[in-house]
Amino acid sequence: MNKVIAFSLLGVLCSCLSPDEITVSADADVEELDQQLKSLTIEQTGYQLKKKVRLDEEEEQLTLEFDTSLIKKDLKTLIESSFSRMIRSTNYSKEVSEKELLYERKSKEKKGPVIVRIAKGAGGIIFFEVKFEDENYLYQSSQSFQLSFEQGLLNSYKVEGNRKLIGLDPSSYLIEVKIIKESNL
Repeated sequence: MNKVIAFSLLGVLCSCLSPDEITVSADADVEELDQQLKSLTIEQTGYQLKKKVRLDEEEEQLTLEFDTSLIKKDLKTLIESSFSRMIRSTNYSKEVSEKELLYERKSKEKKGPVIVRIAKGAGGIIFFEVKFEDENYLYQSSQSFQLSFEQGLLNSYKVEGNRKLIGLDPSSYLIEVKIIKESNL
């Protein structure tokens, strides 16, 4: 009888925990990546964005004042993601080399990025690459991001992707941005 009461109390206590209260230890390198991605929206005065955009066969090049809202729009998927919640040892394999970390999604997993590559230097993360793929009966899509950092700040990024909807021609896009000092123009 005491066991029944104890198990029912344990069940009630466990069901009252919110997902934020349940802590699962995340990889320290992935937590560092999340912190680095939060810094993407830091205003950098005295800099400009040299941006090249290609949509299918149309291409446009612009030089713009540094604007965090443009960066937020281009990198929305990364800024809104929590890689420390997605990448766990149960669903990703981790390969470590001298200066690079590679996380690959296990074949049984269907959600989250396919690969995450992090290159580290003396000052922390210097390069980050992530690739997403999604496929169902109606469409196929892939999207990849490459970001480089210098002294902890975003230096350049590249967003590339393609989509194929059933019955329509495939479309592709490319966004390349370099952050440069205004005097280096």
